[in-house]
Parts: sequence; structure tokens; C-alpha cells
Amino acid sequence: MSPASIVPGALLLAASAFDVKTREIPDAFPILLVLWAGLSRALGYQIPAWWGMALGLLVGLAVGLFLFRIGALGGGDAKLLAGLGACLGPAAFGIAFAWICLVGGVFALVARFRRRREVVYGPALAIGYILAVTIT
Repeated sequence: MSPASIVPGALLLAASAFDVKTREIPDAFPILLVLWAGLSRALGYQIPAWWGMALGLLVGLAVGLFLFRIGALGGGDAKLLAGLGACLGPAAFGIAFAWICLVGGVFALVARFRRRREVVYGPALAIGYILAVTIT
């Protein structure tokens, strides 16, 4: 695992801790993800080129905004997806998003069995990302 993947994982874990505790994700986390994407690219850690970073950001933002619009995610989760897209680029974001959806689906099933209506999705983002960078 390179520093390019460790830092986003740590940021996502910290954001998920805030999400669990407060049901909000501070704007600093997606901003730090985008800043890290640029810095890691400048330092040569990041695999996607600059255009891949920008396209990943746009793909993550589009997916996040769509899911926010239909009520599937909160605003902080949507912004985290944009930051994650910048860190990964569009292709790797697609793989990570598949893992995030799988983990989020398991969380939603558990919430349903526990008769809870709301699912905190920050941990699903962090766990899905970690699975994506370690398994695939």
C-alpha cells in the first residue's frame, strides 16, 4: 500500500467517526481528499494523470449528487465521493464505488432488521475504499 492510498483511507476513517458520532461529515474531509490528490500527484505517488484526477472528481461528484438528489446519501457523503474520485481517478473509483455499494447494502440490511430507518453511510465509504485498495 502506497501513501497515495493510506492517506485517503485515514481521512475516510476519521470522517466516518464524525458521521457515526454527529451524523454529519465536516467539509474539511472532502477538501483534504482533493488537496491530497493534487499533492500526491505532484509528488509522483498518484497513478492517474492530472486529467484523470479531474475526471475522477467529476465522476465522483456526479454520482454523489445523483445519490443525494434521490435521498440515498447525505451531502457530506456525496462530497466524500467527489474527493475519493479525485484520489482514485475514474476507473479505480468505479471499483471502489462497487465495494462501497456492497458494504452500504449490508449496512442497510442490518439497519432494516434492527428496525432503523437511517443508515450512517460514512463507515461504508471507508470500509468499501479499504476493501477496494487491498483486495482489488
